[in-house]
Amino acid sequence: MSVKLSKKELEETGIAQDAFYLGGNVYNYENAIFYLGIRDLENLEKSVKGNDIELLINHLKHYEMDKVHIMTTQLFYSAGTYGNNGQLHKVDILDRSTSKKLDTIYVYYC
Repeated sequence: MSVKLSKKELEETGIAQDAFYLGGNVYNYENAIFYLGIRDLENLEKSVKGNDIELLINHLKHYEMDKVHIMTTQLFYSAGTYGNNGQLHKVDILDRSTSKKLDTIYVYYC
């Protein structure tokens, strides 16, 4: 279950977690989360421009995408008058054959 934070608290949490900032808007961010989950780095890079996307892609290239499973979990969100204005996800990178956790990173936008 994700926890609602103010936009400022969400940003502070993202910074404290050393999360990759994906910026953009909710639609681009949701696309990025989808492409992360299916390990599609090419479309992930196209879905979000600038910010930390290049750093995230370079980090993920250390893993053979066909040998890992990526699991995303929304931890926090923020919402204003007009709806969702931020999210923070935990991204677990697991070995596909053993389910051993290889890495945990965080991504967010706000």
